[in-house]
Amino acid sequence: MDDAGRGISSAGRRRHGGRSRHAAARGARLGRRAAVAVQPAGQSVLQPASVTTRLSCCDRADEGSRVKPLTEQDIRGSFVNATDEQLARLPIPGIHETLWDEREFLGWRDPQASHLGYIVHWMHDRPTGIVLRAASGGLRPGIAAMCSFCHSSQPATQVRMFSAPRAGDAGRNGNTIGSYICDDLACSLLIRIVPPHAQSSEHIAERADALLTRVHNFTATVMKTA
Repeated sequence: MDDAGRGISSAGRRRHGGRSRHAAARGARLGRRAAVAVQPAGQSVLQPASVTTRLSCCDRADEGSRVKPLTEQDIRGSFVNATDEQLARLPIPGIHETLWDEREFLGWRDPQASHLGYIVHWMHDRPTGIVLRAASGGLRPGIAAMCSFCHSSQPATQVRMFSAPRAGDAGRNGNTIGSYICDDLACSLLIRIVPPHAQSSEHIAERADALLTRVHNFTATVMKTA
């Protein structure tokens, strides 16, 4: 399995129980606002590999890739590496409660199969989805890590290795690509939790563009069948 990135995200992330996704998102943003600041001295950090962070002009997300509202039909028809069984039992998140203008992609974990996660985003003006499988073991507590998608610093226990089967025969033959990603796939929330000196719309837009570019690059690698 290719190790396409290493990572971590900001402290203070909480689980939101039975609250709606809309309320949970806003609560997470408020709860994390104070947790983004400084890396404690002497704390070891897992850094993302350059293969997923090097942004070139040809890799940058185009305007047809910007986030747009997704319907259930869009989501079910978007996956490039899902099996028939996975599609048949695919759980649909609360899309009617989603703040689309604050999303670069729709990411969620499977409530009935916690080892599975899903990401759907717009790529070349089409919804494109990938199925992820979470590693059974997490990173060692007490260190920091960085999500390879959003580059947010956080405790290592809030980052997990996810693997994605490649599309087509390659994936059916066991070929996968892996990367360290935020455990709850909530990268779009984290990039909007910033210290006061970095709260400009330009700063958030730059982070959003970089996040979407990394997601596109990861998805493009998943879609390579040779």
